[in-house]
Amino acid sequence: MQKKRRISSRVLIICCIIMVDGFFSAQEHLPTVYPKVLTVVMDNNYPPFVMQNPDGSLKGILVDQWILWEETTGIKVQLVGMDWAKAQEFMKAGKADVIDTIFKTTERETIYSFTKPYQRIDVPIYVHKSLSAVLSYNDLKDFKIAVKAGDACIEQLQAKGLTNIVEYPSYEAIIIAVKEGIEFVFCIDDPAAQYYLMKYNIYKDYRILTILYTGFFHRAVAKHNTELLAIIEGGFSRIPTSAYNYINEKWYGKTSYPILSPFLVVILISAGACIAIIIIALSISAVLMRKKIREQTVNLNKILTALQQEKALSDAVFIALPDIFYIIDGQGIILDIKQKNFVSLAELAEKSSFFNYLDNEEEKIAFQQNLTRVKQGNAVQVQRIERIIQGITHHLELRIAASTNNLFIVVQRDITEEIHAQKALEASLKEKEALLKEIHHRVKNNLQIVSSILSLQIDNMKHDADKLLLEENRNRIISIAQIHEHLYASENISSINMAEYIHSLTDEFHSYTYMFNKNIQYKLFIEPIFFSIDRAIAIGLIINELITNAIKYAFKSHDGIITISLGYDTDKRIALVVEDNGIGLPDDFKPEHTHTLGYTLVTTLCKQHCAQLALENKTQQKGLKVTISFQQ
Repeated sequence: MQKKRRISSRVLIICCIIMVDGFFSAQEHLPTVYPKVLTVVMDNNYPPFVMQNPDGSLKGILVDQWILWEETTGIKVQLVGMDWAKAQEFMKAGKADVIDTIFKTTERETIYSFTKPYQRIDVPIYVHKSLSAVLSYNDLKDFKIAVKAGDACIEQLQAKGLTNIVEYPSYEAIIIAVKEGIEFVFCIDDPAAQYYLMKYNIYKDYRILTILYTGFFHRAVAKHNTELLAIIEGGFSRIPTSAYNYINEKWYGKTSYPILSPFLVVILISAGACIAIIIIALSISAVLMRKKIREQTVNLNKILTALQQEKALSDAVFIALPDIFYIIDGQGIILDIKQKNFVSLAELAEKSSFFNYLDNEEEKIAFQQNLTRVKQGNAVQVQRIERIIQGITHHLELRIAASTNNLFIVVQRDITEEIHAQKALEASLKEKEALLKEIHHRVKNNLQIVSSILSLQIDNMKHDADKLLLEENRNRIISIAQIHEHLYASENISSINMAEYIHSLTDEFHSYTYMFNKNIQYKLFIEPIFFSIDRAIAIGLIINELITNAIKYAFKSHDGIITISLGYDTDKRIALVVEDNGIGLPDDFKPEHTHTLGYTLVTTLCKQHCAQLALENKTQQKGLKVTISFQQ
């Protein structure tokens, strides 16, 4: 009784809101034929939209919305919650009039008529944090993937070649199996995943590998039952926004931040772009500096070796250098020793053979092999040994070179300080590499923040044109952010694996495609090519613009296929080809008269990288083919 009183009080409050907002204002009228009782079946395990109380009753956002719909239309609603697979069978058997919490798929469209989407849902794939080697869909083929029976994600996983699927009756059953160590990879809609990961305190143990796709909640009725569909949509359309906001605040709480104005969004985007450019410039500068240091080190070693060979018999060099010079014959007999200020090893002059200076058989065998190589005409041979002098370990370098009259020079140098300096330099380079990776990580995070802000703004904008513009700019930012994400995760921080990058880039277009209510299939033929950071960013932006253009204009009335190829052509040039099976370019299209942002961006990037751009309509098949070629 207390629960009924609480529900009645909530309904009364919401009804008051409806009256204040103009319940009887001009709205879409419902049909005149009403069902007496409307049976609605839905998932009973999808927090916060619908959950089951211990007594079996339902609660959640959708429960409150249907109560409000009942009050608005005067039609009694009977809500039925059950495991999702059973709910679908319940609907197919004709035991329910409406099914809620359902995604629209190609298969379901054959048996249901759907309302407009009312809730966007991201569908991620989670993996245990210990599976650090799992980075792509291909890596998942050796693992079981836990899913909810009847879930739309099953079709998406199978489309990507992932068939090792284990079905559970509900999302909570999956998380319980994960908690008990039975499953380590699972695919759960984001709202329910967040709830149950927190409930069972395992949110720190799992990471999101990728967003498999983005779907939308619909309500559906039997196919062609347009009158009932109109009743449902008409009832929900008469509910004012303030009532929906009241329900959302009840379950989500009030937001603690204001909605950003478009002007502020532009400022944030500009500031983020400037910061990203500065950090990228610093990163490139650090890479170039490290390369220059390596080149200088190699040059210095070459110069030093040349000087030692050219002036090996010069008395001036003997005096100037703090080395010991041994003149030996082909048998290793010491004929002369020249040194300066190396008192600690002066006793070696009394040893008749250089082999007597060597401590163990391993050193003697290595020296004999080096001496033999020099006799055979090979270049200077280098051997390193260690000696303890006055309690301190010294690193000594022996350089063996041919002289005249079948004589040889052995130059002994104490390289202890050089070894220490080299180790210090290597440690410094490792620190700089770690710093550079951290810079890439932070750039990626900052760009992700900008992307998230744009997503929030898109969700709160009313005009589709404005949403589309921001979504396109968000895609450009994501294409750059993924460069830094790949650099942060890669051992090689100077180049990008384009195969992995282009695959992840196309995955990000699911949400953009849904804005056009189209199903776009991507075919990728990418050779194992690595690009530098600046070229990878340019190629990413070009691909982003070409895909965006195809989605917007190529497929006016049908779904389509976008094919992306990257490899070497017959002239040993790298060729990027993006083609579609759409309507192609109009006959009067003239590139020189085209000044759109996307086309200008593509042509500018091509000029910067000395690339050739070609656009042509395919002759045998419909569609546009864009080819960009450039030198390696």
